[in-house]
This record gives sequence, structure tokens and C-alpha cells, in this order.
Amino acid sequence: KAEALAARPVAAQVRAAQIGAYPNLIAEFIDSDDYGAALDVVDRWERAFPTEKLAGQTFFWRGKLLVLRDQPDQAARYLARAVGLAPGAVFESEARWLLAQSLKKLGRPDDARRELAKLIAAGFSDEFAERAKKELYP
Repeated sequence: KAEALAARPVAAQVRAAQIGAYPNLIAEFIDSDDYGAALDVVDRWERAFPTEKLAGQTFFWRGKLLVLRDQPDQAARYLARAVGLAPGAVFESEARWLLAQSLKKLGRPDDARRELAKLIAAGFSDEFAERAKKELYP
């Protein structure tokens, strides 16, 4: 509804292209260690397409950037929202891994282990699931 009320609604094809470009742009800024610029992109994404928050992806990127900036308390909040909103999303495995690492840094090892167990139980077979297995079952 918020996007529909905009003065200039964005055409569906343009919207899809812009939304698809945001993660690539954020990743480029991460590769160059420019986390502030990456957060600016997340802000722009959320302003341009507020309904995207409901898909959890902007929460994931914001949480990941906060992890990289060593802000585990804020990162944990955003990553928890991301995994709660988007079960099965392409970023869920990494989000759960980062959430567990943030919880560990916050002195919440039991919560971190629960998050790692959820990551494994979700059936992912990627690098984050392997890391979780190694951490839970050394």
C-alpha cells in the first residue's frame, strides 16, 4: 500500500531489476570494506520499497553489516527478524550462522547453540551448515 501511494509508482519490471541489484551493490561495498556505504544502500532499499522489509532480506543485510562492524547486539536483533520472516530464504543459512555468532559474542552460548541446531535441522547443506556441525559436534 505504501508503494502504491507513492507519487510515482515503480513499474513491476523496474522494481524487480532494482531489488535484484541491491544485494550485488551491497556485496561490492562489503568487498571493499565500505560498510557505511553498504548500510546507505540498505536504507535506500527500505525507503524505495518498504514492503521488502516483510521478506526479511533487508533485515539480513543490515544484520550482516552490523556483524561486520562488530555490533553484535544490534546485529542479533536484525538477524532474528530476518530468519523469523523468511524461513527457507536463500539467505537463511547465513543469517542463522551470523545470528549464532552474535549471540555467542553477547554471552548467550545456549541461545547460540539453539540457533546452530535450527540451522542444521533446516536441512541446509552449505558452508554455514558445515560450520554449525563442526561447532556443535567437534
